[in-house]
Amino acid sequence: MTLKTELLSKVNLLVKITVPLLLAVTFSSIFSNASGAAGGTYSTVGFAENASPSDSVFTTETQNTPSPLTPFSVISPAFVKSGYSFVEWNTQPDGLGVTYADGATYDFTSPLTLYAVWKVNAQSVTFEENAFTSDSVAFVQLASTPTALKSFATLSPAFANSGFDFLNWNTLPSGLGSSYSDGAIFSFSSPIVLYAIWQSIPSATISFSANGGFGSIGSVSGLVGTALNIPDPGALTRTGYVFDGWNSQAAGSGVFYSSGQQLLLSNSETLYAQWLPDTYTLHFDAQGGAAVSQINYTVGQPSLTLPITTRVGYAFTGWFSDATSGTLIGGGGAAFYPQSSGTLYSQWQADSVVISFDLAGASGSEAPLDGLFGQQVILPSSSSMVRSGYSFVGWNTAADGSGTAYLAGDTLPLSSSMRLSAQWKAVPTSKYFGAIAFRDNTSFTLTSKIQQQVLQLAQAVKRHGDVRVTLYGYATKSQSAALQYSLARRRALEVAKSLKVRLSALGVHTVVIVIAGEVLKTNAKSPPRNEVEAFVR
Repeated sequence: MTLKTELLSKVNLLVKITVPLLLAVTFSSIFSNASGAAGGTYSTVGFAENASPSDSVFTTETQNTPSPLTPFSVISPAFVKSGYSFVEWNTQPDGLGVTYADGATYDFTSPLTLYAVWKVNAQSVTFEENAFTSDSVAFVQLASTPTALKSFATLSPAFANSGFDFLNWNTLPSGLGSSYSDGAIFSFSSPIVLYAIWQSIPSATISFSANGGFGSIGSVSGLVGTALNIPDPGALTRTGYVFDGWNSQAAGSGVFYSSGQQLLLSNSETLYAQWLPDTYTLHFDAQGGAAVSQINYTVGQPSLTLPITTRVGYAFTGWFSDATSGTLIGGGGAAFYPQSSGTLYSQWQADSVVISFDLAGASGSEAPLDGLFGQQVILPSSSSMVRSGYSFVGWNTAADGSGTAYLAGDTLPLSSSMRLSAQWKAVPTSKYFGAIAFRDNTSFTLTSKIQQQVLQLAQAVKRHGDVRVTLYGYATKSQSAALQYSLARRRALEVAKSLKVRLSALGVHTVVIVIAGEVLKTNAKSPPRNEVEAFVR
């Protein structure tokens, strides 16, 4: 016996007597002195069945060169776990270690223990239609975990049994086995065959009574749950009456059915023909008012009562035989005996609407606007109102501005009388910043001193968050007024251009700058005025 053969025998003997807790035994000591003729030191891979925590089924493979692992299909003894299929090998029993595929190549430079990793096999539930003995219609559902049984309504192909309704599933075709309700949770731990259990559908018959008329109509039958069409009266007649459908009660106090209507069969019953005396049908055209249902009047009965209708913004003047003129038939609630079928028309008188105005603290006055409902008026402006320190912004149905807002000049349809309150916005006032002085009567050049004043103005605007600067240029009259006005405006313009540059340098770009020119008369007591005044807000 060679050294290699002797050592392999020792390994196999050791493996056969080892319990699962020793599956990770290291074989390097056994082969520490064994070398292959063409390779390095022999190492052994142990394969554990790993079907349960106490599973001791084990086998080995020993090589001294990189070689494929023994395929799972040829391992001896064969590895089996009932209800499971082999997936791969892993260095940990729980599958959280290093994974090796079936037949993967291993270098065999060190011993290794590999555990079989298993997956649960899907189990089948076979549904049988079971409509008759040789019925082959079936459906198969597969799952490996507890799952709801396939709903009967979603089976494909659909299960059916003429004259029967599905009841439940059973493990025996006769229904004497274990029952399962539709959609019940099943463990899918083992295969099973379930048979549809059916219950018969009863039939129902509908008979028809002439109910005082002449002639007859044959009865109709069908399965409960199916629908049939209610027949026409056919040859049924009744002198002086008009057929008016069928009813489950002779007196007409039950369920009404019209000819051709579908009836869902639930039980056998008799339907009774319903008869009406000749009638007049009176329609009502409310002409913009609340709709009024038609009235059927039977000759010989007491008078009918004319209906009451309403229309927003109008007064009802009565029911007439014509839409615009005609004969007054009567007002709402009046008694009326129709002489024929026809249409009555309501006629209306538009309401008067008045819009009055609350000036909300302003002086002046504003005349009310009036007219008929539906006409249009134009809301006035503030031309007749004055409120010092405020500007007019519009009208509102609420004094505090919380209602519906309207602008001056808006067209308002007259719908109901109301009082509109003027809405005012306080006008912000400008503050005097100071004057930027020029050196003589004719100059508009910005000296360094003037530039410094402009910079101070720009810094103040930024600091206070002002949004508007108004510049008034002044020039003392020593020539013509036109020339002096031009000079005054030019001074304001030069200051405005310099101010815009200064503001931009300070990162301010939204300030509005307004300029104007003024001419001042001088006399012996008033010194010349050559400057630009600045107002900010």
